[in-house]
Amino acid sequence: MMDTLQVTYNLLSNRYIGGHRYCPPEHLEWSSRRARIQEELSEYNADIVCLQEVDWEVFTRELQPWFQQRGLQGWFQARQQAPDSSLDSLDASSGPTAPEGVAVFIRSS
Repeated sequence: MMDTLQVTYNLLSNRYIGGHRYCPPEHLEWSSRRARIQEELSEYNADIVCLQEVDWEVFTRELQPWFQQRGLQGWFQARQQAPDSSLDSLDASSGPTAPEGVAVFIRSS
């Protein structure tokens, strides 16, 4: 039987940054968190990686290529919002409008 290492991680979508006032602002910036998250995920060298609170733009521009270089194929599923959700009303003046959701990466080689 072959062992399979699975990892799950919450990336903290940029949509929810404002709710973390206890954290120093420089640690909330994606550019600051990205390198630390990638370093930790690299150390696991997992066969299956499940990520929550993934922004679509981060998935397409950064995570998908990064994981592909490591032999993992990825899929994204946007979060389904209730019709009256306050998150649906965000616009350019109040925050990002692109969906966030979950991503799964599976080792393909």
